[in-house]
Order: sequence, then C-alpha cells, then structure tokens
Amino acid sequence: EFVVGEHFLVPDHVKISNEEKQDVLKKFNATLRQFPVILDSDPAISHLEAQPGDLILVKRKSSLVGVAPFYRVVIHG
Repeated sequence: EFVVGEHFLVPDHVKISNEEKQDVLKKFNATLRQFPVILDSDPAISHLEAQPGDLILVKRKSSLVGVAPFYRVVIHG
C-alpha cells in the first residue's frame, strides 16, 4: 500500500500541540489567519487526524540549513 507521507519527496508533517501552537503564534506575533493553509483532506496529513485550526509543522530539507521549518494551519476542504 502506497502511503504519501512516506515518500522521499514529501517532507515530514507534524501536528504540534496547542501549547506549541501558542508559542509559535507568540514568536511570530501572528494569528492563525496569517499562516498559509493546508486542507484537512491533504494526503500528506491524513495520518495526523488533524482538525481545522490545528497547526502543522512542515520540516523541509535544505542544503543550506539542514531542516527548514514551515507552518501551515489546517482548514476544512
């Protein structure tokens, strides 16, 4: 069975806790509406049981910094 999240071209996706989410919002002095979105139906997060409003950490591999973190807020779609 093919699992999208295990493909070598798909970066790691991690659902962060509510406490971590608040830390990220404070760090960037931002609201959830200011983050890029990811659909709750996206195959890359299907294994996370993510709900609208959750914040997903996307760990992209980078030749310059090793791992570059990106955040996406889950929306229904």
